[in-house]
Amino acid sequence: MGKGHGGKRKGAGRPEGAVSVTKARLSQLAREHSDTAFETLVDVCKNGTSDRARITAAIALLDRGFGKPIEACPREHEAPSPLDDMLNALEAI
Repeated sequence: MGKGHGGKRKGAGRPEGAVSVTKARLSQLAREHSDTAFETLVDVCKNGTSDRARITAAIALLDRGFGKPIEACPREHEAPSPLDDMLNALEAI
């Protein structure tokens, strides 16, 4: 019979929650260039040659400034709000 190889040894491996050296270094490098990246997003937002580029840059800036929006859950059996009425009127234009 074998010697019981295999399985996880108690205490083996990287502790839970510990960050690898490579990941920590990449994170540090990204932070060092964050000002340049942010300025690039602002430039594309203002001067991009396509609507898609400007919108994508604007969304990225808003996400970084305010956080990503919470995904709305579909509403069921609720009376329409005044905002719904306004949105419906705008969509009809």
